[in-house]
Amino acid sequence: MSKILIKRKGYWRKDPKTGRRKWVKPRSFYQKDPGKPGRRARGAKAGPYKDDPKWIKRKGKLGGPGYTKRSRDTRRRLLGRSVKKWGYRSTLGSIMVLLRSTEISGRDRNTLDADKDWLKERYGGPGSFGKPKKRAARRDATKRKAANRRSSKHKLSSSDQRKAMNAYIRKNFGV
Repeated sequence: MSKILIKRKGYWRKDPKTGRRKWVKPRSFYQKDPGKPGRRARGAKAGPYKDDPKWIKRKGKLGGPGYTKRSRDTRRRLLGRSVKKWGYRSTLGSIMVLLRSTEISGRDRNTLDADKDWLKERYGGPGSFGKPKKRAARRDATKRKAANRRSSKHKLSSSDQRKAMNAYIRKNFGV
């Protein structure tokens, strides 16, 4: 494992306690070369990332090993339990971590993609905490109210509509 030399320039920094400016000396140090990111899953048993913390910290969050080999109904039941216990964002993050792994097959990737889409559809949109259906319905109702307000400004009363219609008929049909 090679190391990289990092050189930092010196700079002025404002001390938060005294409010005075303070000079931070330039320094250089060696740092472990991360290599090619994504070549091996973090927290793997061997290799350059064996000492790194694992991405999925709660073992069994998605039902333990063999998650992708289970039936669709079982996986969805496990996802529902995980959302109830750990939350939507945490569960979605676990699936995204598995998708990011370079060691899963195409079939398993398709399974995880389908589960990710189902999770987003059922429990919330991208980055949301709640169900999108209620929010979308509320948003649509607000849009409808605004449209009604806009159109009501230009609406004519029934007697004015009748007069306008009669004038149109007289003009175009000569009655």
